[in-house]
Amino acid sequence: MTSNNLNKNNKEYKNPRSIKEYRRFNKKGIIVMIFVLLIGTYFIKDSNGNNIYSKVFGTANHKAVHSSMTREQASQIKVLIDAGHGGFDNGATSSFVKKTESQLNLEVSQKLKEQLEEIGFKVDMTRTDNNALDSTKNGDMEKRKSIIYNSDADVLVSIHMNTHQDSKVNGPIVFYMPGSTNGNKLASIIQESMNSELKPKNPKSPQSQNFLVLRSGKMPGILVECGFITNKDEAVKLASDAYQKRMVQSISFGIMDYFAERA
Repeated sequence: MTSNNLNKNNKEYKNPRSIKEYRRFNKKGIIVMIFVLLIGTYFIKDSNGNNIYSKVFGTANHKAVHSSMTREQASQIKVLIDAGHGGFDNGATSSFVKKTESQLNLEVSQKLKEQLEEIGFKVDMTRTDNNALDSTKNGDMEKRKSIIYNSDADVLVSIHMNTHQDSKVNGPIVFYMPGSTNGNKLASIIQESMNSELKPKNPKSPQSQNFLVLRSGKMPGILVECGFITNKDEAVKLASDAYQKRMVQSISFGIMDYFAERA
C-alpha cells in the first residue's frame, strides 16, 4: 500500500513524511549497529547492574568476541607495563621511520595503559617518559629489575620492537620465561589474540626466552616484540597511531581472556 493510499483511506494518518523519516531512522540505526559490531566498544550490565566491559571487533570474514569483565573484577588486577629502553638507549632503529624503538615502545605502552585503565585494571609502568632509569645501561636494567621484583602486579608486560636481517620477516612475537606455566599460558593467549586481530603475513608462535625482565619478578611475565621495524610495511604501521591502538586492543583483550580462564 502506497503512502498516498494511506493518506486517503486512513483518517489517523497525519504526515506522509513520517514514513520517510522512519525509514531514514531505521537505516541510521542499522548503520550504527554494523559499526558497533565491527569495531565498537561498549558497556553492558550483568544481573547485578554492574558494568561489563565487552568488545566485538573484526572484519567481514572474521569476528572475535573476547571475554567480558566487570570493572569491579578488573579493579582487583594490576598490570605492570615495561616500556623497553629509553633515554640514551634508543634500542633498535629503522631506515623506514624516524622514531626509534625506545619512542615506539613508550607510545605503545602509554596507549596500553590507557586501554587497560579504561577497562578497570590498575596499571603501573617502569618508565613514563623518554628518559632512561639510570645513566648507564647496567644501572637502568638494575633499576628495572628492582621495580619488577618489588611490584605487587599480577602480570608483567614488557613492550619492544623487533629487527631481522631479512627485511621480509614480520609479525609480533610474544616471549615468556622458560618453565613458567602461567607465563606460557599468558603468552599463548596474547599471541593468538594479536595474530587474530593484526593478521600478520607470517603469524608467529609464542617462544620461551630467559630475558632479565622476565626472570626478575614473581608474577607471570611476557615480553611482546610488537613487530619488525626492519620490514618497511610493518615499520610504517608500528609508527602509526591507528595500528598502535589496534595492537593494544589485542593485548588488552588477551589479558582479559587470560584472567577469565583463571577465574
